[in-house]
Amino acid sequence: MSHARNNAAAGAAGGFGGRLAAQTPATNRINRRVSVFASSRRTTMNIAAPGTISRNGAGVKDPRAIKERAFQAKAQQRIVSYLSSHGYPGLLTPKTLATPTVKDFQTIFRFLYAQLDPRYVYQKKFEEDVLNILRGIRYPYVNNISRSHIYSAGSMSTWPGLLAMLLWLVELIECVTQMNPQETDVNDPEFKDSVQFVDRVFFDYLSKAYPVWLDSGEEPTDLEQALARQFEQKNAHLIQETAEIERRLANAKTELDALQSNESPLVQLERERVELISDKEKFESYIQRLESKHQRMADFVANQRQQQDAAQIEQMTLEKEKAEIQKVVDAQQISTEDVDRMNSERNQLLETLKNVQEKVQEATKAVWDKEIKLQR
Repeated sequence: MSHARNNAAAGAAGGFGGRLAAQTPATNRINRRVSVFASSRRTTMNIAAPGTISRNGAGVKDPRAIKERAFQAKAQQRIVSYLSSHGYPGLLTPKTLATPTVKDFQTIFRFLYAQLDPRYVYQKKFEEDVLNILRGIRYPYVNNISRSHIYSAGSMSTWPGLLAMLLWLVELIECVTQMNPQETDVNDPEFKDSVQFVDRVFFDYLSKAYPVWLDSGEEPTDLEQALARQFEQKNAHLIQETAEIERRLANAKTELDALQSNESPLVQLERERVELISDKEKFESYIQRLESKHQRMADFVANQRQQQDAAQIEQMTLEKEKAEIQKVVDAQQISTEDVDRMNSERNQLLETLKNVQEKVQEATKAVWDKEIKLQR
């Protein structure tokens, strides 16, 4: 326990700026309707820098530089920050904690202590209540504060000590709020994985072991064994988690080896990309050739249609001439020689007409074939 005490004192001095932090019965029984000072003996815990606590409760000199302006400015800033962020009902100005009135001090003290014991009922004499509260929560410098100090809280001679006390009270509240054992379950697997587990478990151990040592001076071996079991359980959980991570790491290495032994997917994709680019270029060249061929075929079809139109016009002209000749022949007296001559001319005209029709058919067929080829 002596080793644990030394570690506790050192940890408190480092973790809380060397100032005192504590857990009181008020934090463990915050909903009680009676004051935390109802009993004469309490299982409280008091952690401070080494040399600030004595077993018989005798007053000791405050090692903090409470009369220096730098310390007072930081203390005022810390207290005002806490009050403003936790719904302090009073008016906060730069002078509130620099030159406070007695009423300001009383209002601030009542508000802060209500964070620990909201059901505490103050008696007629506020000065006596403050001293009793400070003794109950084991404020290490309570014997440096008297009723007259509290009565004249805003004076230059008494205010530095009271300001330091309020700062200690704010740090106590923040410590209790952070380490309140009712907020989380230390056996929760998720909490065991959090970074607060070690501080929380050790704080719970100190809150139970330190009062035992203060009262009896005996080493609480049962509490030390319980603390050791908690860390053993956490270690077992960490060992199991480490084994799982090692298993996943081995699987990842196996997958990595398999990937490295085969062709890189990147190389394969690059090769496919080159092939696709080559295919794209070929298709673009083929499309250009088709477009050029399409233009040539369109020009040829237009030319064939012009020839077809010319042949049709020529056919119509010949048919008209034939009709006129036939009309003249019908109106004339025709001899045998004329008939022979006319038949001969008729045959010639029919032959010419046949040739023209064949040319028209050939032109039509050529146009049809070209259109079919173009459509293909």
